[in-house]
Amino acid sequence: QGNTSGSGTYSTKDSKTSLAGFKGLVVIDGIPIENNLLKTIDPNTIESMNVLKGEAAIKKYGDKGKEGVIEIASKKK
Repeated sequence: QGNTSGSGTYSTKDSKTSLAGFKGLVVIDGIPIENNLLKTIDPNTIESMNVLKGEAAIKKYGDKGKEGVIEIASKKK
């Protein structure tokens, strides 16, 4: 499982990826959210994350997906 910090960094076991400059769409459980809310998500509530780029993002989300999409599925209680 990964871990997020308040700086907008998502870490996995071996690497860190900064999301601070991400301008794409963020979708949690099918609901688009503001990008700045991404850093407020408790990583312990995330079941899975999926990144869509290019044509795949545009095909699924239209023009809103042109900068890429991060899809997050939260754990069900």
